[in-house]
Amino acid sequence: MKRENYAIAEISGKQVILEPGKKIKVPKLNLEEGAEYTADKILYLRKGEDVQIGAPYLENNEIKTTVVAHDREAKVIVYKKKRRKRYDVKKGHRQQYTVIQAEDFA
Repeated sequence: MKRENYAIAEISGKQVILEPGKKIKVPKLNLEEGAEYTADKILYLRKGEDVQIGAPYLENNEIKTTVVAHDREAKVIVYKKKRRKRYDVKKGHRQQYTVIQAEDFA
């Protein structure tokens, strides 16, 4: 990666790359739109040439983010069939997610 400032953070059990001003989809957070969320589980942080690597997390580092929107992914279809048994099941699922935007952490 040739980005100047970015961080790898753990949010809701998933690792995401946060960049200032960039919008990221993360698993659903129970916050209102416009609310502020603080990502405190930072695994990796790069500010220009300065690189910090956590073991497993960096201490005393937080990244402020803002909740932009809530939405749902495209539908995933699950289809099961057992031949000659007259058995078939069709189910669908739409996963919820939250769009957050990281503020400048440089």
